[in-house]
Amino acid sequence: MELQPYDFRDPEALITEIAERVPLRAGDVYLALVAHPSTEQRIDQLVLLGLDAVQERYQPLSEEIRHVMDSLSFPEARPRRTGP
Repeated sequence: MELQPYDFRDPEALITEIAERVPLRAGDVYLALVAHPSTEQRIDQLVLLGLDAVQERYQPLSEEIRHVMDSLSFPEARPRRTGP
């Protein structure tokens, strides 16, 4: 089966690598920025979010992810187009 660029090559290995980097506790939410998930599957950044995993509404989680993503520095995936 051919993986799409956004598919994870080995989800189990990814979780194992995260668990080796940080303590996994019930209720914690981590945001992992993974470069080349279908091939290299390299964790570039790992951030503990300031929320509990159990949410009644999606809005607080969505806002927290947006806030964290805005604060991260990562290379642009594609050069920006200029002109028409």
